[in-house]
Amino acid sequence: MKEESKFRIGRVFYILLIFSFVVISAEGILFYGNKEDTPLFFKILLILQNSIKAFGFKTVISLSDAVSMMNNHPSILHSIICYAYGLAVFTAPYCTLAFAYRVLEFLLRSFRNFDFWSKKDNIIIFGYNDDVNTMLQDDKMDILKKYSIYIVSEKDISSAEKYKISRAGYRFYNFDMSKANKKEDCKYFLDKIKAKRAKYIILFDESSMKNFELLQIFELNEKDGGFSLCDDVKIICRCEDYGINELISDYFDVDYNDNSNESHRYDLELLSVPELQVRMMYDNIPLYTFYKESEKPLKNWTTHILIAGFGKVGQQAVLQAMNLAVFSPENEIIIDVFDNDIKSKSDIFASQFSLQSFEFEDSCIRMKKEIADGTFIINFYNMDVLSHTFYHKVHEIGLESYTYSIVAIDKIDVCVGCATWLVKSFNEAGNTKIPIVMRMDSNSILSDYITNNNALFPKVKRLTQRKKAVSLNNILNEDMNIKAKRFNYMYSNIDIIDENNKTSNSFDTPDYDINACWRKLSLSKRESNKAFSAYEKVENEVIKKLCSELEVQENIIDSIIGESGRLLRKDGNKWYYDGNDNEFMKKLKSEENYFAWTMAKTEHRRWCYFMASKGWKNGSKRDNRFKRHNCLVEFDKLADDTDTKEKVKYDLIPLMMKLKK
Repeated sequence: MKEESKFRIGRVFYILLIFSFVVISAEGILFYGNKEDTPLFFKILLILQNSIKAFGFKTVISLSDAVSMMNNHPSILHSIICYAYGLAVFTAPYCTLAFAYRVLEFLLRSFRNFDFWSKKDNIIIFGYNDDVNTMLQDDKMDILKKYSIYIVSEKDISSAEKYKISRAGYRFYNFDMSKANKKEDCKYFLDKIKAKRAKYIILFDESSMKNFELLQIFELNEKDGGFSLCDDVKIICRCEDYGINELISDYFDVDYNDNSNESHRYDLELLSVPELQVRMMYDNIPLYTFYKESEKPLKNWTTHILIAGFGKVGQQAVLQAMNLAVFSPENEIIIDVFDNDIKSKSDIFASQFSLQSFEFEDSCIRMKKEIADGTFIINFYNMDVLSHTFYHKVHEIGLESYTYSIVAIDKIDVCVGCATWLVKSFNEAGNTKIPIVMRMDSNSILSDYITNNNALFPKVKRLTQRKKAVSLNNILNEDMNIKAKRFNYMYSNIDIIDENNKTSNSFDTPDYDINACWRKLSLSKRESNKAFSAYEKVENEVIKKLCSELEVQENIIDSIIGESGRLLRKDGNKWYYDGNDNEFMKKLKSEENYFAWTMAKTEHRRWCYFMASKGWKNGSKRDNRFKRHNCLVEFDKLADDTDTKEKVKYDLIPLMMKLKK
């Protein structure tokens, strides 16, 4: 409304400008038209002179001259023009000031966005919708200091919208790349919006298929020797559909070869709005919240989640919990899902998992024991969350057993009813620590009231609002990307070798291209690194708790795998161990290294759960195409198998990261 008001004020300015010029000119014609001793040519010049000076704050024909003219030649027309002239004398200078302000504003905005001089990186956003509009309202001044932002839409927008975008410092272009007649047209357009300097390209159309089409255009231009993107460009592709997500992943990794030195030209990330919402939810309210300051040992930190509503948000809550709910090698993870259409939704959801990794029953999905340690089970219940059946079932399961609750139903009235009952029921059951997270996207006023009313809803937290989830900072997520790249570099280049292979020249190699190393990865490996980065907050809590249980200081890590470590000795960028892998495993299993053994098992379990959540299964060797991995097994089998036991050392890398400066 504020921007539309500014647009209307702009139109009033042009109306006043025209009114002032016409009236002042009319008064000049009347005043000088009666002077018979003045030639016509000079009459015209005098009229123009008066009009120009009127806009310059000083008229030739004063108001007293105009009044005298009206009195000497009385008529209705003269009176109307004279009175109008009285107004125009004051509106004309205002028009001059407004025009000067507009020119100055334009020059300042142009200077601020003048990319040639500023040499800022670019962000190019393809698609313009409510989510993009929300995205651009996030910390725009901070973003504009780092980037120049271009918006490209296949659909034209209103003048008011263009004005708003321009005033915010962004640039809007109406162009449909998928319907361009020639590839040269796309190349010309990408040159125009300085795509070669793009740090981020965000494909955020509401249609996943449309975004995939745009992704193909960038790939084709590159392969055909056409338009080339910056080496470090990151393409963020919105994809709300699992099927399209798999299609894009296969398309991106089609030529990928683990043994190839060729790297992909760009970094690609696939995401959805529900994924962003749940990611922020678990970051703000971690799954270990229930056990904060608890005396329970880690192995008993059972994660028992209640999810009401199994739409996109509910499904993401399950998938991300498979990575973030692992607190020990054996803690139970139980997720109870309630929905009035659970059969069709659970069937579609289960299609993401491999039959070789999970046991499927009519009302539950269970992780197979041979795939990973611990217990993981999803229970499905077909019922309305406002029905007596739901209340009875939750009581039957045990309200005191739950550690996390998510109400993820689309309809806010149903959400409120369900959350209200849960608050009262958990309180009556004595479960006062459980977080209750409620989805409230559809009504921000009611959402604010509930989350701010500590008397009525003391435990209810708001699931990350859509408008916050699609913020530009959250989508770019630069901090996590940096962590993921650093972890990948260390994992890919770390040396863990036996003492017999030790060389005299051991030193770090700080000069490396971390982005080039990242671009060599398949999409699945990038996702795995990001999953580790997301888990880091949980890992820190696990280390803190385990040290408390063992009554040791957190610097125990250094005594185990540091410069004088009893298990691994750090020397520069290398870690050394005595003997062969069998001797290393024997030492790792010893009582003095119980901390390292537990953390390695925990990390391996987390990795197995994440890989299984992405549809991977066990195989004789790694195969990206068919999602097979020979390390997707329980830890003891990994440690005992001749072909995989040497991989156990790599489950200690999260601890090694704590020592990395």
